[in-house]
Amino acid sequence: MYDPKTKKATPIDLCFSTHHLQLDKNDVLWFSSGNTNDDVVGWFDVKKWDATHDEAASQGWAPFIVDANGNGKVDEYVGPNDPVDPKKDKHVKVGFYGASPNPADGSVLGVLSRIPRRRGSLRSQDQADRVL
Repeated sequence: MYDPKTKKATPIDLCFSTHHLQLDKNDVLWFSSGNTNDDVVGWFDVKKWDATHDEAASQGWAPFIVDANGNGKVDEYVGPNDPVDPKKDKHVKVGFYGASPNPADGSVLGVLSRIPRRRGSLRSQDQADRVL
């Protein structure tokens, strides 16, 4: 993180691999890894960092969860290698390439790696509740 006032750069240790970062209208940086070993989307809240300088509290990540039971929210879910349970959601193992926040509705768009010509989107009311 670079502070233009002090001209100081502070390295931030993130808990996920990153590239192709994009800043949304709420000053949250979104990262894609394109790496199916991570199979998460990550974010870093710049405002929280500026207020606290707490790198752990300023970041988060979420696995890719398909709303398999169709209720519009993330529930208990089965793992990527488990069979689908109609009462639960499903964790899918994909990489997310090129996270791009949509200022109109807050969704984050990207290309799902390992699934040719497929795009994914994340919609959420807050950063703790992500649905693919």
